[in-house]
Amino acid sequence: MIVPPTATSRPATVSGHRIRRLAATVSTLSPNVRGALWIMVSVLGATLMTVTVREAADQVHTVMLSFLRSALALLAVVPLLPRLRPARLRPARLP
Repeated sequence: MIVPPTATSRPATVSGHRIRRLAATVSTLSPNVRGALWIMVSVLGATLMTVTVREAADQVHTVMLSFLRSALALLAVVPLLPRLRPARLRPARLP
């Protein structure tokens, strides 16, 4: 059964507003603090991936686990690609 929205229900843009507000707050932090936050987020992601792989290792083949890890990493990187230009990805010291 579909429940119609009520006057107390929140619009769908609330989460977008929260994300923009969080991004504005993070952008005011010093670069060192932002770097520390990125490190903590990456550690959390690596920990979650390790726990997931260990739990799934009994039921899923090793090759499939490697494929799924790579696919998830690709899904995490693809949204960042439009922001990066190919020139920014090329190392400056290469000929």
